[in-house]
Amino acid sequence: MRLFVTLFTITLMQLFVSAQDPTVGLLYHDETKAFDGFTMFLGGQRNVYLVDNCGNLINKWENTLPAGATVYLLPNGNLMRAVRRGQTTFQGGGIGGAVEMLDWNNNVLWQFDYHENNSHHQHHDIEPLPNGNVLILAWEHRTGEEAIAKGRAFNKAVWPTQIVEVFPAGANDGKIVWSWHLWDHTIQEVSDSLPDYGIISEHPELLDINLGGEGVFPGAVRGLDWLHCNSVEYIEEFDWILISSKHMHEIYIIDHSTTTEEAAGHTGGKYGKGGDFLYRWGNPQNYRRGTVAEKALAGQHDAIWIPGDETKPPQIMLVNNGKDGRVDVLTPPLTADGKF
Repeated sequence: MRLFVTLFTITLMQLFVSAQDPTVGLLYHDETKAFDGFTMFLGGQRNVYLVDNCGNLINKWENTLPAGATVYLLPNGNLMRAVRRGQTTFQGGGIGGAVEMLDWNNNVLWQFDYHENNSHHQHHDIEPLPNGNVLILAWEHRTGEEAIAKGRAFNKAVWPTQIVEVFPAGANDGKIVWSWHLWDHTIQEVSDSLPDYGIISEHPELLDINLGGEGVFPGAVRGLDWLHCNSVEYIEEFDWILISSKHMHEIYIIDHSTTTEEAAGHTGGKYGKGGDFLYRWGNPQNYRRGTVAEKALAGQHDAIWIPGDETKPPQIMLVNNGKDGRVDVLTPPLTADGKF
């Protein structure tokens, strides 16, 4: 089982309890409810700790580089994490810039920089894949002129989301073998003389390029990190990628079975939709099919896929921060062959 760290803070008092029994949520003691596994977390934004249910230290990874926003323990015992590296024009919450892999004894096995001025910068999440590659969630830079030419009504630079799949090559290199860019899947009603013109309510598979992206909190800046995607999850059963956008108050599923060329278009791949959204949920106002009352998400984080079994269908779990910080679980309307 893969373990990963979330953005929650766990105090040492909560963690290193002196109890002998397993704990539930590090607060209650009940062997019948405790998950049989380990807990991993960041400490001091540099070190990574792995503990058991009694608070015993299983392993510790130390590093001089500040951590990014995510850490994964791989099946072979190696650690993969995002780290903060590279001073670029991109600055924002969850910023990283590189991915590194360490063995159980804290030796660096691989490091890959993914940052470049006015081009791209890794942030928030990564996702180790079953084939040994890694998905990297990143910002890409688009100028105000590019935004206007694409039908955006604001002459300001923006950082739309991109996802790249990287094959580790050597100790300090990697090869991009697949990519997806949100910029290829927008729609606008500003002018029929500009690209991607259409009726937004008729195309929920595309993102309205003129959504503000102001965020959860009043006064947040329009533009730049207008989507603020904060998690990426691979769903092996269907070859999908699940993305969470905090500022759009939505989650999206896209097709990973496409080629890079298909991912830039609207056809191809196992599901025939190219890189368009196969599914979206959380805020139907974004595609003009809902009301304020139907807005189910607000600034959510950490959308993860829960596989189904003989007792229940597949589900999606996330932290619905703007809705009192609750944890929500939803069941997408999925058919047996992976269609919505």
